[in-house]
Formats: sequence, structure tokens, C-alpha cells
Amino acid sequence: MDRRNFLRMTAAACFAGRTSAMTKPPRDRRDMAAAQKGGGRRPNVLLILADDLGWKDTGCYGSTYFETPRIDALAAGGMRFTQAYAANPLCSPTRASILTGKNPDRLGITSPWCHKPKQDCYMPERAEPFQRMVLPQPRTYLPDGEYTLAEAMRDAGYRTVFAGKWHLGLQPHGPTDNGFDRNIGGMSVGGPPSYFSPYCNPHLEDGPPNEYLTDRLAAEAAAWIDANGDHPFFMCYWPYAVHSPHQAKSEYIRYFQKKKDPRGVQRCPTMAAMIKSLDEGVGKVLDALSRNGLAENTVVVFLGDNGPSKDEINGVEVSTASPLRNKKGSLYEGGVRVPFIIRCPGVVEPATVSGQVVVSTDLYPTVLEMCGLDLNRRQHRLS
Repeated sequence: MDRRNFLRMTAAACFAGRTSAMTKPPRDRRDMAAAQKGGGRRPNVLLILADDLGWKDTGCYGSTYFETPRIDALAAGGMRFTQAYAANPLCSPTRASILTGKNPDRLGITSPWCHKPKQDCYMPERAEPFQRMVLPQPRTYLPDGEYTLAEAMRDAGYRTVFAGKWHLGLQPHGPTDNGFDRNIGGMSVGGPPSYFSPYCNPHLEDGPPNEYLTDRLAAEAAAWIDANGDHPFFMCYWPYAVHSPHQAKSEYIRYFQKKKDPRGVQRCPTMAAMIKSLDEGVGKVLDALSRNGLAENTVVVFLGDNGPSKDEINGVEVSTASPLRNKKGSLYEGGVRVPFIIRCPGVVEPATVSGQVVVSTDLYPTVLEMCGLDLNRRQHRLS
């Protein structure tokens, strides 16, 4: 069985298990409202995308230094994939693949240049002096003609919200131009100007001095769920963590400075502190689902956008994909294999592990089928 059929079967099971009262998928907001009155509310979708989080950077994937109890608990409540891949070893292309369901090459977004002025993909006449061959110049924005996953969900009656890192183009190519009702902190940059307030982010008000960005985004996402949980929603919670600049809470750094990795592989206190805050943020958003009685009717997907960063702090590499080869920016396994977890209560058995090969482009059609929505054959090449 190929990867797409595997996920489609999972999605079909989810739809059958949750919407048996529906005889036909609703096609617009009015049909959605009628379906809800009939007791057939569709599942919510929470899509969590961590930035530069390597395959071995969580406890459930084998880290003995980084501490991720909430992500580990999410894996214990769902399915953890051991051969999951990002569509590209860099952030913007992978993000584009998730929102469009297309390979980044088809979009012309092949490099993380989506913070630069608007430029379409083109082939230059000659190579730069430092290049061995002529290379195509990538597109720097999500194309206007793409029908995004957020647009598909919104057209089906879902409330849509984006919280975190966008990095898919300058205005007018932001989240609210691509199907999201609200944008919390999403802008064109790849990494935040600062993880500590003031954030210098036009889409996020500054908090108290030294407020931590990862904490703030989690609180904003949780508050949005508190206010909108009475209606089916699609949330992209894509925190900037753990992308550079590598900044973390001092008390967490001191904690990990005293800790040794039993494997002797990971040993960067700053990255460990950033991952700890990321994990806590995931927990805050999941807690919002629980206190609103939504945990059993929400599909939660957690994954990374590429392998770990090649950066070093004081001569210590921030992380490693070992035993996989290489890291972010490389097409070797260490650059593209990522953590990937799906929790779908009542459908996916808890604490299951799959070796099925899956990739970030699979998410768009899979989410649609999980929610009982028609696939967009004009958007994807589906058999």
C-alpha cells in the first residue's frame, strides 16, 4: 500500500466513525450549519508545525537530553510515524507543500526566500561565479492561484486561524490572504526578530518586557480556542521555535547546563531550553482543547518542517539527527526525515507506531477526507 492510500484509508475511517449521521458532505456554510443542527458536527483540526525540530529532538523519538513530556504524551495517545518526511529540507518550501498539497517544485518555492521582495521563479541566463551550474531563482511568495487548505476548510464552514511563523511572502501574501480568518504573529520573516518582548512583529502586540514569544503564541492560540470552540475550527499553530535566533529562558538554560545526555549526543543547553518551552506551548494548546471538551473531537497533527539546524553555540552544535546523515538543508535523511504524530481519538489506537512512508504533501487531502470534505482534484493530481 502506498503512503497516500494509507492515509486516505485512515481518513476514511475517521470520517465514517465521526459523521455516520451525514449522508452527504456539506458543501458550504449553510449546509455545515444544517449538519451541526442535525448532530453531525465535523471534527476540528489542529495542525502543529515545529520549526527546525529534528527527528531525534523529542523523547518519543529517542532523545535522552531534551525533555518533551507533552509531545511524548501526544504520541502515546495516537500514532507516531518513524518514516515521515518533509517535502523539502528547508522551511518555506515545506510550509507551501502543506498548505497546497503540492511538491514545492510545482510551486516554484524551492528555497527559504519568502521574506524577500516579490519574485517569480525564473531561470537566469548565466550562473553566479561561485556556482557550478545555472540554478533557477525561486518564487518568493505563495502563488495567488493556489486554493489552500485553509481556503478549503473556510469554504466548508470552518473558522480558520493561523498562529506563529508564516514565511510565505510579504503582504499581500500573508495568512489572511490565503484562507485564514485571523493571523496571530505570522509575517514574512524566517526567524523572529526576538524571542523576548518587544517582538517587533506587526501582527502581534508586544507583551511585558522579556515575555517569551513561544509562551505568548501558545497563550494566544489557547485563548482563541476558548473563544471559538463552539464552532468547527481549523488551526495552524506553527510556532517559530526552535528556529534561530537561539534564545531561551535563562532559568531553563541553567537547568540543562547541569544535565548530561546519557547517549553523549545532544548537549546544547540553549536548544534544550527552547525545546522545553516549545513542549510547554504544545501542552497549553492541548489543554485548551481538553477544558473546552474538544479533545475527543479534534484531529491533532504534529510534525517538523525539516531536519535540525546546522548552527552551533559556543562551538556546540544545537542538535543532531544521528544516526541519520546530515541536517537541515540536505537531502540526506537527516535533512528531511521529521517527527510526525497524529492523534484521532476513537479512530487511531493510542501508542501505535507506523513505519509507513508519509510526506508533508499528504496532509491536505488527508485532512479533507478526515473532515468528510470533497477532494480538490483541480488542486491535486489524484487517481
